[in-house]
Amino acid sequence: MVTFEDRSGPGWFEGGRSDTTAGFVLCMETGQRCVVMLSNDVRADRLFPELGRQALGPDDMPWSWQFGWLDAP
Repeated sequence: MVTFEDRSGPGWFEGGRSDTTAGFVLCMETGQRCVVMLSNDVRADRLFPELGRQALGPDDMPWSWQFGWLDAP
């Protein structure tokens, strides 16, 4: 689990993948809200940052920590 400080307060995330599946959970302590994203295709991890923003709103989540291919906005 990785913790970070967001504009709304503390948050944490955890991601994982196998040869064929990908998963990611992102939680914001303020509002006690989380989003869990599961996929049966490892290519779906490219969708996780946008899905997280759609579910929880704008964030300061350090997506590039988990996804090196992503330039932080």
